[in-house]
Amino acid sequence: MREKYISYEELKKENLQDFISYSEKLKTIEWAKRREEILLRDSFTCQKCEIRYSKIIDGVAYINYTEEEAQEHIENFKKGMEKAQEMFGLNFPFSIPNKVLHQDFQPKYLHVHHKYYIRNTHPWNYPDEALISVCGTCHQEIHNTEDIPVYRNESKDLKLTLTTCTRCKGSGHLEEYNYYMNGICFKCSGNEFEENL
Repeated sequence: MREKYISYEELKKENLQDFISYSEKLKTIEWAKRREEILLRDSFTCQKCEIRYSKIIDGVAYINYTEEEAQEHIENFKKGMEKAQEMFGLNFPFSIPNKVLHQDFQPKYLHVHHKYYIRNTHPWNYPDEALISVCGTCHQEIHNTEDIPVYRNESKDLKLTLTTCTRCKGSGHLEEYNYYMNGICFKCSGNEFEENL
């Protein structure tokens, strides 16, 4: 299984079939760049529930504090150390951390959701307003409760009727299985619909 992103051109060369699945396109450099642009625009925050993406450092997830929250933690640490010195009548030197890192034992990952699809359009070729950062839970909720339209072309003049995957409800993944192959839905192979986009 490939772990690194490759360009779409490389993917086409290594793919023995004419069809490249939507889930494979999400493993390209082009999608990784576009996804990062949208996450940055949305301040790495779910636009539905406002949860922030966990910081990943050397493979470990940490709570992604805002500058204000981090400063508050540092001030609380300083006050706690001063209080301990006063309580025990001690005067020992201590250093104040310049970073606040608390391991996140329930890491939050963000997805970039397409508000609509256009047949035969690569995931990275959508305008900004068609894309939104959401956590996995909110992403699944969107697919469970909203109809995500699929259009024939960019003019959006004809909405297509495609069959949404009944297992993942069109999200292409199952959050509860995120630990294995990023939770890809095996029924639709991450393609979200029974028909191919």
